[in-house]
Amino acid sequence: MEHLNPLDVSTCDIPEIRELLSMFYRISVSDIDVFFSVCGMPGARVEEISCSMGKDKSTVQRCINRLYSSGLIKRESKCCIEGKKGRFFIYSSVSKDELRQMLSLRLNKWYSLCSSVVDSLD
Repeated sequence: MEHLNPLDVSTCDIPEIRELLSMFYRISVSDIDVFFSVCGMPGARVEEISCSMGKDKSTVQRCINRLYSSGLIKRESKCCIEGKKGRFFIYSSVSKDELRQMLSLRLNKWYSLCSSVVDSLD
């Protein structure tokens, strides 16, 4: 998986970004923790992520599923062993540019909605 402009966890994992992710994507604190873990270890499997976080694999898998459904992380299917059956997924976060675009789009929609509500108060 290529990342032209990967997320730098140290600069992106700030309270304001966490709040926007929670508000716009309706994801939990645990989901956001997993998101930033994936940012810090692109190309990781669920087992590796859960191990690094000290969380149960099934908990991390549920978070991964929500993050994947929301478009915040990407997954790539890999063969277990060349020539044999079996597959697994590796996960990576969207790039910084993609996240910026996704949040900007949601912010603009939210602002439009709020603006129209305020304008209706005639």
